[in-house]
Amino acid sequence: MTLTTTDAQEDKRAEARLAMSGDEKTRFEDALTTMAKRKEALELEWIKLDDERKQLSEQLEIILDREKQAEEAEAKLEVEEAKLGMTKDKQEIEKKRWVIQDNRRDAEHEKWPIQEKLWGIEKLIQDHTLEYRKILATEEETKSKLEHIGLNSKTTNA
Repeated sequence: MTLTTTDAQEDKRAEARLAMSGDEKTRFEDALTTMAKRKEALELEWIKLDDERKQLSEQLEIILDREKQAEEAEAKLEVEEAKLGMTKDKQEIEKKRWVIQDNRRDAEHEKWPIQEKLWGIEKLIQDHTLEYRKILATEEETKSKLEHIGLNSKTTNA
C-alpha cells in the first residue's frame, strides 16, 4: 500500500499547519507580553534601588568624612605627643586621643550597617541586571520564532 497525497489531503495539512501555527503564535505573543511586563517591573525596581543606593552613598560619604577627620586628628595628636617629653600635657593629649577614638569608633559603627545595605542593593541590582539580560535574550529568540512562524504561514498559504 503506497501513500499518495491528494490535493484535498494537502489542503487539509496546510490548514492544520496554519491552525497550529496560530496557536503557537498566540503562545509566543503571550510570552512576549509577559516578558515586557517583567522587564518593566525590573526597570522600576532598578530606579527604586538606584535612588536608595544614592541616598545611602550620600549618608556613607558624610560618615566616612567624619571617620577620616578623626583619623587625621589622631595622627596629629601622635605627632604632638612625640614632641612632648614626659610632661603633664601628655595626659591631656591622651584624653583627647580617647575622645577622638570614641568618635572614630562611633563613625565606624554607623558606617557598617549602611555599607551592608549598600552591598545588598548592589547585589540586587546585579541579580536584576542578569535577569533582565536573560529576558532580552529570550525575547529575541521568541521574536525570531514568531517571525519564522509568520514566514512559514505565508509560504503555506501561497
